[in-house]
Order: sequence, then C-alpha cells, then structure tokens
Amino acid sequence: DHQFRVSATDAGCNPSSPTAWQTTRIDNVVPQVVISDSLDAVIGRGYPVGGSAEPVLQGTVADGSGVAGLQVQMIDPTGVADWRATALDGDQWEFRPEFTTVVTGAYRLRVQATDAAGNVRTGEAHDLYVCETIGCLVEHTRPGRHAWVPAGSYSETVVMDKPITLTLESDVILTGSLTLSDGLWVAPSGVMSLTGDLDLAGGTFQHSDGTLVFAGGGPQMLNGSATFYDLTVARGSLLVVADDLVVAGTLNNDGTLQRTQDVNGSADVSFFDTGGYGGLILNANSQDLGSTQVRIHGNRDCTTISGETVRRCFDLTPVNGSGRDATLTFFFAGSELASNTCEELNAYHRSGSVWELLALDPTYGSGGRSCASEPYSLWVTGVSDFSAFVLKSGEPPGGTPTAVTLASFTATATDAGVVLLAWETASELELLGFHLYRAEAIDGPQIRLNETLIPGQAPGSTVGAIYEFSDVSAVPGLTYWYWLEGVDAYGIATRHGPVSIQVSLGNQYRLYLPQVSK
Repeated sequence: DHQFRVSATDAGCNPSSPTAWQTTRIDNVVPQVVISDSLDAVIGRGYPVGGSAEPVLQGTVADGSGVAGLQVQMIDPTGVADWRATALDGDQWEFRPEFTTVVTGAYRLRVQATDAAGNVRTGEAHDLYVCETIGCLVEHTRPGRHAWVPAGSYSETVVMDKPITLTLESDVILTGSLTLSDGLWVAPSGVMSLTGDLDLAGGTFQHSDGTLVFAGGGPQMLNGSATFYDLTVARGSLLVVADDLVVAGTLNNDGTLQRTQDVNGSADVSFFDTGGYGGLILNANSQDLGSTQVRIHGNRDCTTISGETVRRCFDLTPVNGSGRDATLTFFFAGSELASNTCEELNAYHRSGSVWELLALDPTYGSGGRSCASEPYSLWVTGVSDFSAFVLKSGEPPGGTPTAVTLASFTATATDAGVVLLAWETASELELLGFHLYRAEAIDGPQIRLNETLIPGQAPGSTVGAIYEFSDVSAVPGLTYWYWLEGVDAYGIATRHGPVSIQVSLGNQYRLYLPQVSK
C-alpha cells in the first residue's frame, strides 16, 4: 500500500493546505489458483449442471486485492474452444460443464482467474476425456481415482480391472455383463438392472440401500460373494448362484433361483435362506446326497390349474437321490398362498404321473407347519425320491406340473388365406413338444394339424421360446378354433386355448387384364 496527499501552489507562490492522506494499492501479483480434485473422464450425455455429479474440477482461488472472476477454457477434440464462467463461493470454486452437444474424445481445460486490479492467472492444462460408455470411463480413469455414471441405459459388457471407484446414479440399466476384478463399484440408492452375468472376481460391489434386478429373461450367473441390499429376480429370468448369497434387505424372486451344493451328513444345508426369503433347508440325515441342484420358482403357478398350489415351486436334483431318507423344510411368503391356507397345507412330490403326499414332522411348529410369522414353512420327513415338489391345502393337486408356461397363443389370418399360429413360452421345464388342433366349431370335431410332434426349443429350461406354424389348409371365409397342446416328459398332454379366427377372402379372387402391345 502507498499513502499520499496533495497540495497546490499558485502563481504567487502561495501554497494550499495539503489534502488528507490517501491510500492506493499497486498490485502486479496474479491470483493464486489451486485445483484440489478433478475427474479424468465423464459420460457427456448425462453429465448434469447441478450438484448431484462430482465436479470435473474443483479448488480454491486467492488474491490480496480480491478475485473479480474465474472461468474455464474448454478445447474439444476438434479444436473448438470456449470460455465458461464458474461461480465462486468465498475462495472455493467448482466446475460442472454442460454438454449441450457432446463431442466424445479428449478435452483440454485451463482455469483462468482475474483479480480486482485486472491481473490474470491462467493455470496449467488439465485433460478430460468425454465418453459414451462405462467401459470408456474405466479405460480413461487413472488408478486410485474415481468416476461417476449418470442414470440411463448402457448396452455393453463392462470389465473393471483396475483400482478405481465408479459411483452410479439412480437408475442404471446395464444390458450386458459386469465383471469386477478390481476396484469399487458403488451401486445406486435406486435401481440397478442387469441383463447379463455378475462376476465378482476380486473387485467390490457396494450396495447400501438400493435394488439390484437380474432381468436377463434367461440364465444369468452370479459368481463371487457380496452383500446386497434388495435383490430381485425378474419374471422369466434364471439366476444361477455359485457362492453364498447375502441379502441385507429383501430377496424377491419372480423368476427362478438355482444353486448347487454338496449335501451329506447330518447338518442342515440352506438354499437361499437370506433377505427374508427362507428358501429351502435340506438335511441328508447322515446319508450322502452328493452334489444337489435346487431350483426355486417364485410367484408362478406350479401346476396346470391356476392358483391351486402355493405359488412357489421346488425342484431338487441330487446325484445320489434314490432310496434316501431326507428331511426338507419349504419356506414361502403369505403373498404366494394363492387360494391355500397355511394351517392346512401339505407337501406333495411328483412321482411319474401322480402326486405323492409327503409326511409332515409333527414336532415342527403346529403339526409340521409354521404359520405364525413370515416366511411361513413346512417340514417334511422321509423323502426318498426327488424332482418336483408343490405345497397345497386340501386334496392333492389336480393339475400336472407346469412343463410349459405359456406366455401367449394367437392366430392371424393373412390376405393369402393362410392362418399364422404363433405362441411364446415363458418356461419349458419338462416339455417334449407341441401338437396343434383345429375345429370349425368350438364343440366340433378336431383335427391335428402337425404330422409329428413339434419339438420344444428349450426343453428342461426355465427360459422360453417363440414358435410359428402356418395352417395352409384353411378355407377362406370360414371361422376356425385352434388349440395348442403341450406334451411333457411323462407323456401327459395339456391343452391351451382355444383361439378363433375368421379367414378373410383377402386376395383370393383377382382380375387379370390381357396385355396389349402396340
């Protein structure tokens, strides 16, 4: 700081009284800019302006005469540069750019601060890579650093193979598989949906209060151990679990859960007893069942008669199953009871073409049933054969096991007078194949359309398939009824339908004019 005062002298050499002392500052020192944290890469299409995303750059700025402004220059991969103002909060600043038009690739950033005296400080360049995919984030984020994944859908297979942290915003759909061989994957507080496999091969999956949904519509593998908060298996999906599954919140199974474990000796072996689900407990009673595969189908009909059994079905396949004396505890939710009453439930096993009643253990709960709190359960003893198990109150089941779960069955007439029959299955557990039948009245005689059995495309699987059959013998102008018959591994046939269609005359009659040449 410099002080001065002014006096004046006239032509007669008369001096004036000096003014009061004045202070001025001579400043030729540029502001001091510090970058305290930064991101190496962002996904441009979802990077928000607001405070939910971590800043691309953040830090402090200081100057003795005060900071007048701060801006950041962005040079995109094509060389186009523009300056963007950055708000100050005291001596703190953060930079979250908005990508109105996303150009992917390497950006160069420079921070510039101006003080009250007009001195300008331009900092060193910082590199930022703007991505479209999660895999790009992994590639361009340096070890020990972090990146942020915005909400949205990503169709890719992700392999995280270095010590970085990826934090996801709610909600993220990953159409593909995820392999974590290193680093930390922080799942959202909302929903993360995955259609492929999840392989925890050394990395960490952190999920504090959100839901992980396996929604592949087919088999998906879960390898490795992690603690999930809420976990859902979507309808039509099969989750094959290789290791212990730990769900701190709620396990919801609308599809199929599968796990294989060695079962021998006198110890209880639990399958999916986590997240309030209960699952199944199997005790070999000092015998050796060997490697035992357990499948639990949730929230679906277990027989061809809708709603007659508890809507949780159990399939057990031990290597050494014949002639054993095992004990089983079946668990289920109140919402899966359908038309049944817990206090009157029995357990049944499918043997050939009949349902066999299993013996309840009278020392367990009330007559072998525990119905005081969920998950409810039944305890059966003396199990010597294994395949499909169902739970039902009252009389034995009247339906057969759902060898095939039908998703749709339709008939469409084309202009050419052909009827196109189409059907889709949701599962084909014990399916051999199909027959198609047609009648000219709903109660009239039926003829079979296919000469040989139409084989199932996914026999023994909880995933379905799509089928088509063309009825070229249909007569235009008539109305037909069609039935679809599924045949299971025991030769038992189950009818679906009918669907009806009137075959249009369409283009059956056409007028042809002679050619005239000139």
